[in-house]
Amino acid sequence: MCCDEGVTETPVIEKETAVIELAERNSNGLNVRLLWNQDSDELRLTVNDVNTGEAHEVLVDRTRGLDAFYHPFAYVAKR
Repeated sequence: MCCDEGVTETPVIEKETAVIELAERNSNGLNVRLLWNQDSDELRLTVNDVNTGEAHEVLVDRTRGLDAFYHPFAYVAKR
């Protein structure tokens, strides 16, 4: 018998962040995603190049979301 007999652990419940994918596209090994975080109200652009292994993630002004989605490298370069 263990010394912790009779002691019960309370499970830790972590709040899941509600992230919604607004747009996604793949072309020539390039994956571009536009994600919205409901909790923080942040808009995030992710760009992953499976050919080179490079990955970029930037916050985007909410009014520029689609522009960033269609022209991701203009926004990634501003980082």
